Amino acid sequence: MIKPLLKILNEDAYRYTGKNKTILHCYRYFPGYKYSFWLRCTQYFSRNKRSIGFIFSRILLSRYKYKFAIDIPYTTQIGSGLYIGHFSGIFISSDAVIGKNFNISQCVTIGSASRGEKNGTPVIGDSVYIAPGAKVFGAIVIESNVAIGANAVVSSDVSQNSVVVGIPASTISNNGSRGYCVNEV
Repeated sequence: MIKPLLKILNEDAYRYTGKNKTILHCYRYFPGYKYSFWLRCTQYFSRNKRSIGFIFSRILLSRYKYKFAIDIPYTTQIGSGLYIGHFSGIFISSDAVIGKNFNISQCVTIGSASRGEKNGTPVIGDSVYIAPGAKVFGAIVIESNVAIGANAVVSSDVSQNSVVVGIPASTISNNGSRGYCVNEV
């Protein structure tokens, strides 16, 4: 059945408009949605890597990877409601685990640390907003409803409802991502 794919594509589309606009409408007008559309299709068809659906969607995902400068491997676990606000310079590690209603901006890196006590990749909760230029890396946990400020470098755990900024990132308030993650599914 293709219903699970349509469900997640609709939930991603809802994040862009706040209305029940069609997938086609969002695909046409939002480049971030166009990338997430092919990401979701590739993830869905990856169960059978020899299928024509997987091969076709993987080719288009690769095309948009270079066109929009977004590198989110199809093996990355991302919940429903993915919102790519502004494209270009986005990299997410294939081992990252991300919850639903995730907002990501341009020039954001979510990567792994290859040595030390934080060796590994981040686990990110629901309704997290990451502002432009932020870097998140290492085996850390970012809990739900967190806002990460522009150009912040996050290399340690972040508690729920926090707003973090700076290098290294530190908590400046407990207002969380309220107002940043809109149209949640």
